[in-house]
Amino acid sequence: MVGDSIMVCPVFDPDVTKMKVYIPFGAEWTEMFSNEAVVGCGWQDVDVDIMYTPVYVKKGAQVPMFEIPDKARSSADLKVINEVRF
Repeated sequence: MVGDSIMVCPVFDPDVTKMKVYIPFGAEWTEMFSNEAVVGCGWQDVDVDIMYTPVYVKKGAQVPMFEIPDKARSSADLKVINEVRF
């Protein structure tokens, strides 16, 4: 978990194609990249690969999206380009 609104499920093994992910009960979540909605249901099998890390965002969360300039040296160089509400 990252805070109480973002859940990241990292993939470390390049040979893994499925993994079990725990989706907490009592909340609705959206997979950030596919926009697939998931209702908290406990353990769930998820398709993955080494280039795709599932990231779930709790319904109602606001996630700022940033543009990262090529020569960014600190967070002060980041420019908010959008704030996505899930």
